[in-house]
Amino acid sequence: MRARGGARCGRRHARLQARLEAHHRLRRGIAVQVGRDDGRTTRASCARRIRGRLDSTAHQQAGCDSRLARRWRIDRATSREQRAVGAAVTTSQAPLDVYVAAGSNVDASKNLQRAAAGLRRAFGAVRFSPVYRNAAVGFEGDDFLNFAAAFRTTLSVEAVIEHLQTIEGECGRSRDAPKWAPRSMDLDILLYGDLVCERPGLVLPRPDLIKRPYMLGPMVDLEPQLRHPTLGRTLAELWAGFDHAAHPMHREPLALDAPRSSVKD
Repeated sequence: MRARGGARCGRRHARLQARLEAHHRLRRGIAVQVGRDDGRTTRASCARRIRGRLDSTAHQQAGCDSRLARRWRIDRATSREQRAVGAAVTTSQAPLDVYVAAGSNVDASKNLQRAAAGLRRAFGAVRFSPVYRNAAVGFEGDDFLNFAAAFRTTLSVEAVIEHLQTIEGECGRSRDAPKWAPRSMDLDILLYGDLVCERPGLVLPRPDLIKRPYMLGPMVDLEPQLRHPTLGRTLAELWAGFDHAAHPMHREPLALDAPRSSVKD
């Protein structure tokens, strides 16, 4: 019994001795000068050094190298910054100029007027280009009527897309219709301020802007001196390089500011 008691006492003594040695090592590492404050070592700096040493000790006790812990903190900060950038990309705090292309070859005149009314309802003041007629591209079908629209908004690009899809639905657009097929309404964002992005379902500026005359032509009517965000050239300069004979378009005398009662079924 005496031997067991002595063993327990010895273990307690060893643990106490280890704690005292750790305490002494901590004080030696910090080098606190008792009773002296000459401006070189402040309480705040001592506290920071104590916390740093304790944090390092804690990570080592948990089996984590202090360098890995520091890298983890840096990676976490970087991740927060990336999330903030992603939010900034899709959310506008100040009003931005947004440009949209509209096209239809199914009851086209009425659907374009309906779409124009929907854009005004969703975004307020909207400017419209003249309406143009052109042949269907990529499939056999009736001619398309097209226009471009411009408005200012603080809505995120996702919110703008939701509004456009709602307007398409009001014009009879089916979301599961084939790509190259007649359309009751197509509404596509061409530019969202100077935003440049490429992700599933959204590429800005829209690549078709510089490929499709029925998109670029009406945009030139709205903003001929607007510079393309990535090419740096004005829309008028880009339009001048088109082969207009190969892509004929004809202006249509369709009023987009007609009273809403005139576009009802």
